[in-house]
Amino acid sequence: MLDARMSLAGAAAATGLLLGGGFWAVTGGAQGKALGDVEARLDAVSTKTRRPLERPSDALAKALALPLLGHSEVGEQADLPLRLTGIVRTPARAAALLAIGGAPAQWISVGEEQQGVLVQTVSTASVVVSTANGEREIFLGPASESPNASETPPPGMRGPPPPASAPSMK
Repeated sequence: MLDARMSLAGAAAATGLLLGGGFWAVTGGAQGKALGDVEARLDAVSTKTRRPLERPSDALAKALALPLLGHSEVGEQADLPLRLTGIVRTPARAAALLAIGGAPAQWISVGEEQQGVLVQTVSTASVVVSTANGEREIFLGPASESPNASETPPPGMRGPPPPASAPSMK
């Protein structure tokens, strides 16, 4: 039985070599000219449908254009006052309800630009926008006059009641 398997294995190897060699000879053999012509035609086809990749010198120019020590508004237009009053996030769309420059609030989708304000990302509590002066993150809620606004309530507003305690036993 072992002898029959050995002779079949040898015959299978010889048959594979013969079939492979025949296929190689039919498809062009060592010349392979048919594939060479196809490759030459493919190389000649223009692939300039995509944007050219940025060069390292472009990245260097962008980096050199950034200010070194903070942001100065001298000679530039001041940022528009922006107020975020609403956010909508669905699987298909994300939009922010923004009031730009004191105008009535309007819905602006991600990637949309209105009055020089481009909405880049919308999260659950804030929006990142791009203006002429750079990127800003605007948070949902009432706008304060300055980021260092005090935490005290406005005049006339009562504070929370004192914590309740158990009645005293006398």
